[in-house]
Amino acid sequence: MHQQRLVLNGPPAAVARLADDLCTAGAVAVAGPTAGPPRLVWRTARPASLEALCAHHCEVIVGVERFEVLGDELQRLVVRGPETTVLERRPLVGGDDLDGIEEAGGVGLEGDGAPLAPAVLRAAAGYVLVMPDGLESGPNCSPVDDAVRVGKAVGRLCATVIEDGPDFGGDAAIAALAATVLTLGSAGSACVTERTFEREWRLTQAMARAGREHLWARPGEADWPEWLMDLLTGAAQVIEGCSACLHQPPPPFVSLHTEHFDTEAEQLERAARRLVTTALQALVLFPVSRLVDR
Repeated sequence: MHQQRLVLNGPPAAVARLADDLCTAGAVAVAGPTAGPPRLVWRTARPASLEALCAHHCEVIVGVERFEVLGDELQRLVVRGPETTVLERRPLVGGDDLDGIEEAGGVGLEGDGAPLAPAVLRAAAGYVLVMPDGLESGPNCSPVDDAVRVGKAVGRLCATVIEDGPDFGGDAAIAALAATVLTLGSAGSACVTERTFEREWRLTQAMARAGREHLWARPGEADWPEWLMDLLTGAAQVIEGCSACLHQPPPPFVSLHTEHFDTEAEQLERAARRLVTTALQALVLFPVSRLVDR
């Protein structure tokens, strides 16, 4: 499946006609600025269907952000009638997307470690994808709500560890923690479709990182206490990030050339991304057989 986020610009009547055709084809309109252009999200197995529809609406310019769920590339393009201009094809396995991997537990130098098996890692991500997102109890919209949901998921993981002892079999608890972290900051969204877009985008990014990192640990040989501590430490950093977002509103920002310092929200996003990456790796390492059977 592919996810596409669309922004429509052009004469109002022409934009309305294309929006109607897109919604008929399966796209969903999402709330945006009152005076802004219409925005839609479209989850489809055939992303080229967008270009086919736009070919009949030459007056409308469509900005597109597109990725394959659990794929390895983000595309940004502009479509106007039958013409498509690709602005960017950005791989998710290099550059800024891997900032900070040297800080991750279990990561070794590329010459010493090895990446995890892609098929099993994809199975782990698919397992997380089908887990509940932790929002069953109703709409929440503050960093406190996010911190409480993460804390609840961590509590379930710890309870499973205590119950199972050395024969840990809590892959469901790890997957549930990852699924909860994927929804941070999106609980207040009125549009489930847009929340799904963000959830799948974050998981796709995390899987790309998890597959790119070279690990000392191998399935069947990894040190479970070490990885459990990595998960707990990552969850603590996420909760700390929620606290920072609650108590420290964004300060005035002054750019110095191209220098940029992460805001509290960006630091929280980075911590959440790191935790989901660690969770995916742990799902592959402990225990592999359950994922292979799926």
